[in-house]
Amino acid sequence: MKSRRLLLYFLNLLFVMVLAAGTVLIFLPQSLADIDRTGGGRILASDLLEQTNRAILGGRSFKCSEKALNDHLRLVVNAREARGFEIFSEFKRLLVRLNDDSLEIVFERDVLGFTTTVSAELTIKMFTEGSGKMTEVKVIGGKFGSLPVSKNFVGLIRKELENVAKVLAPEKEVLSCLGGIIVRDGWLILKPHI
Repeated sequence: MKSRRLLLYFLNLLFVMVLAAGTVLIFLPQSLADIDRTGGGRILASDLLEQTNRAILGGRSFKCSEKALNDHLRLVVNAREARGFEIFSEFKRLLVRLNDDSLEIVFERDVLGFTTTVSAELTIKMFTEGSGKMTEVKVIGGKFGSLPVSKNFVGLIRKELENVAKVLAPEKEVLSCLGGIIVRDGWLILKPHI
């Protein structure tokens, strides 16, 4: 009987420690130092969308760096917190980290003076179905702060991802003209229809 109580005590203690560690990781923002971008104070002049359209419509591939993509996002994404939340939370920026075969969309906020992050990792695949090209964007995971989470938990930020998709409607239009997309560490390569 005593050994069962002792085992139950240790299991409860382990559960509380795991819960505490998870909570700390959620409030500890992920490092953004490896994401390539222009410094916050510099003025940007981006014609990235125009360059992409010219290359793709001209039948050429377009290679976009992580830095150019993040600079473009800084120009076109002007977000703010939902009504009522702005008194304790401020949206800072949206960043993209390009990994091999996936991209991570990172939302950075200031909450009560502390920096917080939440992200979704996505894959983009293009395939032919019937007479047209289809683009499949699939969530494969993410992070709440520094805590890696499964794709099911990323559903909690689905509305934010949908809002980003609405803002980037002109950029999404380019996808309909593509023959392929390749995501490499630090680079996004867009291929035209052949």
